[in-house]
Amino acid sequence: MESNRGIYRLFPQAFKDEKEPFQYKNIGRVIGAFEHTLQTPSCFDDFLNGDENALKEDEKRCLNRPGFSKDFLV
Repeated sequence: MESNRGIYRLFPQAFKDEKEPFQYKNIGRVIGAFEHTLQTPSCFDDFLNGDENALKEDEKRCLNRPGFSKDFLV
């Protein structure tokens, strides 16, 4: 994770009162905060259920990017 300087750099800002802000418990807090923002059902859920018009064209292009695994779509 330290190799991702963008994220690593934000931990001291988010956890100002901690001597060592970059630790597992805070990573869990960050992931939890992100998950709290997820909304379902979403347009992606509609797409997975067969609605070809649920995603914009640029969103569909992202599904074809190198490194994207479509295995979870099955």
